Amino acid sequence: MLFPLIVIFLVSFVSAHDVNIDFYDLSNNLLISNAVLDYTVDGEALSTFIGEDGRLKLALEEGEHTLKYHVNLPDTDGYDYYNEHKLTITENTLTYTYLYPIGLIRGVVKDSLDNVVPNSELKFECISHVIKEYPTMTDKYGFFKVENVPEGSCKIFATYMEGVGSVDVIITQGSVNDVTINLDKTLYVRKSVWSTAVIFGILLLFILFAYYISKQYRGLIKASKTPQITTKSPKQPSLTPKKSVLTTPKPAKIGQSEAIIKTLNEKEKQVVQYLQNNGNKASQASVRHALGIPRTTLSRLLISLEKKKIVKVEKLGKMVKINLTDFFLGKE
Repeated sequence: MLFPLIVIFLVSFVSAHDVNIDFYDLSNNLLISNAVLDYTVDGEALSTFIGEDGRLKLALEEGEHTLKYHVNLPDTDGYDYYNEHKLTITENTLTYTYLYPIGLIRGVVKDSLDNVVPNSELKFECISHVIKEYPTMTDKYGFFKVENVPEGSCKIFATYMEGVGSVDVIITQGSVNDVTINLDKTLYVRKSVWSTAVIFGILLLFILFAYYISKQYRGLIKASKTPQITTKSPKQPSLTPKKSVLTTPKPAKIGQSEAIIKTLNEKEKQVVQYLQNNGNKASQASVRHALGIPRTTLSRLLISLEKKKIVKVEKLGKMVKINLTDFFLGKE
């Protein structure tokens, strides 16, 4: 009974081999030493300090192992080197591996009103000798983080709806790069000639239809007024048109604003009614504080109202001014 246990012990002892790994800088072929080494062996996280000889000493069983390395030098802010590889062990091994210099990128995407924009699309164009995958979107808070970025230069693009922006970043060994991408440009999408012709045709048909309805309506109005003219005295017909000409514009303008308000959601109505109660204009800050609407929510409401030609947003220095448009007020 004792003999099998001894055999199992000897087999397990023999199957573990001494493995010595030296680390070299991929960019200049120099030995990496006197640094903190965080590494994983088959998913198990470990940490040690490599001295002057730049050597990591391990005891690994026979077979294939996956190793990842992060080297942190004492005089930089972040990790300085990274790499990963698979190592097949059959005996005591002395080997080496190359680590490439890295940095860290932390970023945020903001709109033209300095509001953080969540779920923006990202595109990285990086010049480096190492191939790496990069994130394609920001998180729900508008932030993104990229670790183990190879040393070199990157241009990062961000888009959201029709807004687009970019920033240039130089990544150096051990650097932590904080960037802000402002969506200060408009994304232009070229329309085909065919689609433009279709839109023009539909618009023309709509104008002709509106003209036909207007003509029919004028005919009905004229027919309905004819009996009244014949029953009145000669002076009365001349007075009636004058009154109708003077009083027609005002109801049309008021009706237009009321009709537009009925199409808005509750929060949009609150913003428009606040502007109406304050001389048809106000600052973004006063609207936000008066109505208790968060900055990001108010920004989206203003973008929606601006697209509907109800408000006009102007940035004057640090102040953002909001005005009701002539279109909404019925002045156009």
